[in-house]
Order: sequence, then C-alpha cells, then structure tokens
Amino acid sequence: MNIAEEQHAYAKNLRNTVELVTLSLPDGTQTQIPAVMMDKKKIGRGMSQFLCALAKDYNTDVAIGWALKHNQSVSVSLRSDGKADCNAIAQNLAQNHGINGGGHKTSAALHFQSIDDFRRILPVVSTIIPSKAAKPPRP
Repeated sequence: MNIAEEQHAYAKNLRNTVELVTLSLPDGTQTQIPAVMMDKKKIGRGMSQFLCALAKDYNTDVAIGWALKHNQSVSVSLRSDGKADCNAIAQNLAQNHGINGGGHKTSAALHFQSIDDFRRILPVVSTIIPSKAAKPPRP
C-alpha cells in the first residue's frame, strides 16, 4: 500500500470514531460539531479536506481534529470551508477560557493544558454511528 492509500484508509477508519461536541460561537450561540481524535502524521495533507468534508456530512460549518500529546495536553485543529471563521472561533474560546488559540479564517488551532480542560470546554454530546453513505475524500 502506498502513502496515499494508507492515508485514505486511515481517513475512512476515522469516520467510525466521530463524536459530536458542543462549540460556543463568538455570537454567544452554541452548536454541535463533529470532532475526531486523529494523528496528523497519518492523515497528512488531507487533514483539511477530510475535516471540511466531515463538517459538510454533518451539516455544520466547522469540524475539529484533536490529538492528545505526550505531555497530556491536547492540540485541536479547526477547519471550515470559509462559511465559519475558524480564527474568530479559536480566539473567542481562547479569550473566554484562558487557552491558546488562533489562526486563519479556514483553519485555526487551540491548545488545552489537559484532556479534562478540553472535555470541559468542548463537551461531548454523543458518539456518532457513521453513515454508510458518507465517504472520506481521497487524499
């Protein structure tokens, strides 16, 4: 299997691990978005495309991928197709919760001190049973 095939297989398997989390938006409203724990090295350059497709599959404007780091901190990647401003979302969460975050309109990052902080600020609403119709984008 070549690298692109491995990344595609990894993305396909990630769809079995989607959770819905509650996200507080800059306008004060809340929404539920798809979130998935992922290894950025395994998905490669296809991460943004995968997360944007995931958002679309769940009728949201943003999705997140997150990773638990060796020091038990959590790194979060927010992605959108431009309908949602990831930078505004990240900066809003950073200001309201004392975490680090920011980026660009279609991509931003957040850094949490612990998994407990991550789960408190972005609480899980439910684990999603993947749709058989939903297919991951090709890397």
